[in-house]
Amino acid sequence: MVAETPPESFYNLPVVLAFSLLDEVLGALTDQGVFAVRAGAMLGTKMHQSRGFVPWLDFDSVDAYKNRRNDLAHKGKLIPRPDCLNMVEAIGDELKAWGAIASV
Repeated sequence: MVAETPPESFYNLPVVLAFSLLDEVLGALTDQGVFAVRAGAMLGTKMHQSRGFVPWLDFDSVDAYKNRRNDLAHKGKLIPRPDCLNMVEAIGDELKAWGAIASV
């Protein structure tokens, strides 16, 4: 039996995927008419336009995390494992609060 600890950098992929899911959920909410945003809007625009229409638990933290995700995706700046886990958990908490995903 071999047990290996994944490299720290592996924890960055779930961050990208969590923000992709957040983007898809916000897009679905615009399609449902919950709030309006121009076609093709980026995640940050969707997030800001959703304020007041979506029950954000901690918009400011998720917005700051989005900026770090942008640095990861566009500049290759890796995020430390503990921060990755916090970011994914924060997005999960938001989506659970909105009823977009089930609580386990």
